[in-house]
Amino acid sequence: MLDLVLRDRNHPAVVLWSIGNEVDYPNDPFNDQTAGVLAKDGQRLIGAVRRGDTTRPITAGLAALRTSNPIGLADELDVVGYNYQLDQLTSDLAKYPARKFVGSEDGLEMGYVNLIATNARVTGQFLWVGIDFLGEANAWPNHGSTSGLLDTCGFMKPRGWMRESLWAEQPMVFAGVRPGARGGRFGGGRFGEVESHWNWEGDARANLPVEVYSNCREVELFLNGKSLGVKQPAEAADRVLRWEVVFEPGELKAVGRREGKTVEYRLATAGARARMELAPDRTRLRADGEDAANIELRLVDAKGVLEPRGDALCTVQVRGAGRLLALDNGNQNDGMALRSPSRQLNRGRALAVVQSLPQESGAIYVEVMSAGLPEVRLTLQSR
Repeated sequence: MLDLVLRDRNHPAVVLWSIGNEVDYPNDPFNDQTAGVLAKDGQRLIGAVRRGDTTRPITAGLAALRTSNPIGLADELDVVGYNYQLDQLTSDLAKYPARKFVGSEDGLEMGYVNLIATNARVTGQFLWVGIDFLGEANAWPNHGSTSGLLDTCGFMKPRGWMRESLWAEQPMVFAGVRPGARGGRFGGGRFGEVESHWNWEGDARANLPVEVYSNCREVELFLNGKSLGVKQPAEAADRVLRWEVVFEPGELKAVGRREGKTVEYRLATAGARARMELAPDRTRLRADGEDAANIELRLVDAKGVLEPRGDALCTVQVRGAGRLLALDNGNQNDGMALRSPSRQLNRGRALAVVQSLPQESGAIYVEVMSAGLPEVRLTLQSR
């Protein structure tokens, strides 16, 4: 433990030292009869941290406070970490008036957010998890977690926009529709499990449950230019604005207003797929064999609207002073190797990672091909 602290104590990103995660979980490896050893081990670990750094508080991600409270382990910590256990955290706020708390591993429940917003002793929370990852898979062919606010391509999920609406400083607004297969009307499924598009021609529901997430004072929803009403997040349950909307093709637009500023989020009905678009995060790379560009592949119609259910098979070829490092689509059920040059799009998108070659300057030519669509090209520069 001391070696870890000595290694990282000059990193400004370290705000807390943790001496363990879920070490108090029942039978993993301790039970209530043998848990007393945890408090003794906690004292030893805390002493090691203090020898390396006296400036930062110490915490632990505790999973069973019914164990850690009686044996004194929680009281040894400067900030007590609660992994989930919302009800326990709520009761302990009153039971331990001097205790400081952190959500060391939480889900998306709004109860945590309400506690953080209304009690200064709850310092914040860490969600499980920020970005999808390989491992902790479910049944085959799934090969990774889908709990993230971002998928493995780094594309923001609707649930990520929901969290942004809670904490962002700049005005923002986001709109989506809750699909019928996962809850139908409002209240089914978890926060953020909506689909952000306006292609619902085959949906049998008379009304679509539209959800809007925003940090604005008020939001007005429009369908093809006609107002569907104004609502305020501060007065909505869990700050989720909800409308029942009869589908008609065209444009659904959410307009947020705050302190004289206006922000918009538009969903347009996509027509027939017409072409691929390439959107690189950068066009110039260092010729060191390590620098890389992330290139978003987008299947769009003739007007540039994303085809939200597009699953075309695409092939990426890279020539010149670079190479294709990976090709991903964020679908954890897709078993294609990440280094394969071909992959199906997922909801009309994929991500190609193109890396420079060591000590080789010049142009990097990226070509993307898909059956029935025109070939699209992009040129990067490596220097």
